[in-house]
Amino acid sequence: MTARATWRSQDALPRGHQDGTAALGPDAAVPARSGNRRGDLPGSFTALLDPATAWYRRWYFLLRLDEELEKARRTERPTAVIGIKLPIAASGLVVGVSDRLRGRLACIANAALRPGDFPGCIGDDQLAVFLPGTDWLQALPLAEKLGQELNAFSPRLGLAVFPADGRDALELLLAATEEEPKPATLIDFEAYHRRGELEYLL
Repeated sequence: MTARATWRSQDALPRGHQDGTAALGPDAAVPARSGNRRGDLPGSFTALLDPATAWYRRWYFLLRLDEELEKARRTERPTAVIGIKLPIAASGLVVGVSDRLRGRLACIANAALRPGDFPGCIGDDQLAVFLPGTDWLQALPLAEKLGQELNAFSPRLGLAVFPADGRDALELLLAATEEEPKPATLIDFEAYHRRGELEYLL
């Protein structure tokens, strides 16, 4: 897949998201167009997407994650969130460059995501994906695959799982992306494979 600086086509969305509802379930509905020209408020499909990545905006990511957690409570199933921290702020990149970098990373990450995974652009230097019905051990292979795909950009990956690491969408997202993660959040893949057990970076 060819990386672009900015995507405005639905083709840039991960598999299963091209119609805007596939990953949301059969009862999902895209908000009707409201005539908002700025495209930064709820009311149209384009308002759901970050223009640099074509991933869902933070507010919509949290909305869908909260809805997924409600289902998880009823069915007593786990939900995992993978946080991706990008080295943008530390490098002092200007906004235009950071948008292109964030967009390129999202494009690369799309190839690793499964159809049911839900990607979100959380901020200038943060991306996240939530994985319905996925526990820690099931989420590790995808987190590792993302780490391998994005290795050239030196991202920091975090993993949080409902209900152990958070009881609502914001709490779970913060556990996966916070500035100073808890010991169980960062993943030491090398140690995991070397010793055959879960180990974490402090």
